[in-house]
Amino acid sequence: MSTPIVEIRHLDPATEEAYSAFYHAVPENLLFTSPAYLAYLRWLLPEAEDRTLLAMRGNEVLGALPCFVRRNETIGTVMNSLPYFGSNAGLMLSAQAPDSVAETLLRAWADLARRLDAAAWTMVENPLCPLGRFMDRARLHTLTDRRLGQLTPLSGVRADSAESDLMAMFHQKTRNVVRKAMKSELRFERDESAQGLEALFAMHQENMASVGGRSKQKEAFMGIPRFFRSDRDFRLYLARDRRGETVAGLLVFFSNRTAEYYTPAVKSSHRHLQPGSGLVFTAMQDAVARGMSWWNWGGTWLTQDGVYRFKSRWGTESRPYTYFIAIRNAELLRHSQETLQAAFPYFYVRPFAPVAPYCGDGDSSEKGTP
Repeated sequence: MSTPIVEIRHLDPATEEAYSAFYHAVPENLLFTSPAYLAYLRWLLPEAEDRTLLAMRGNEVLGALPCFVRRNETIGTVMNSLPYFGSNAGLMLSAQAPDSVAETLLRAWADLARRLDAAAWTMVENPLCPLGRFMDRARLHTLTDRRLGQLTPLSGVRADSAESDLMAMFHQKTRNVVRKAMKSELRFERDESAQGLEALFAMHQENMASVGGRSKQKEAFMGIPRFFRSDRDFRLYLARDRRGETVAGLLVFFSNRTAEYYTPAVKSSHRHLQPGSGLVFTAMQDAVARGMSWWNWGGTWLTQDGVYRFKSRWGTESRPYTYFIAIRNAELLRHSQETLQAAFPYFYVRPFAPVAPYCGDGDSSEKGTP
């Protein structure tokens, strides 16, 4: 195959249509690199700059490397592909693109980092599109931070027998809690209204506070209908008790061939009824009816044994993926976690636990956390 002549361009109004066609042509591309999600991030993170790189041949996009940049006057500049709670991105390639397109994009990324004098950058790998061979060859990163992606395959589930086919995939304990939820007093309904989104946010905020975690901001929920279409792009599933009180919720996005388990939440007073399991089971059946190939549970830290076990019982496949990190200014290591998170909100800056340096053998290991 002859090497295509490619031009590096940025995602902008002039290239957005070509990028959209490219995105939808690759089934493995996840929600986080969709044109709608990138627009959502630009709105949600107004202090960040979208510098997404495109490798184009004429009007055709052969590859892309989403990139958001955040600057701080005191500390410097950080690049992420992509920011915001581990949004999977990294290199994206069309089925026809030769390796030279990936190499061109990585050189453009490195050039951008030099021009911006970036203190650090991170690429979050898509578990369905491994980047290891490209990254090992380019040798641009200095650290890695690993996660376990967990996805339930849906392509073998028939729409007319989805309930029984799915139950056959699940662990016995998961089948039991699903049956308990479906036999309870709860009603499982859809409600993408502003009131429904506000109810989900309130439960999410309560859940995260109870474990000392960081919640998404309210506008992250209320702004969804500005960028995504109800039913076509997302559904909000709510569990309500006999009095009509909302006791659990699950926000699911549908993009390309993947259903994204985006935000679950439940009131502690009703956990015993297993409403979350009922919501997942209801939404999974809908995902099958829509022709989705995967149900993506998102990433799990290597230390989260309980979370991994919970997801694995839903018939998941494990797909390890990597955060590729480069610390370009050692002064960054002098700043505390609190300082960096305040300076670069919702960006991955560096691991805050010891990690092994990248050794160029494709087998770095670490114990890093975001």
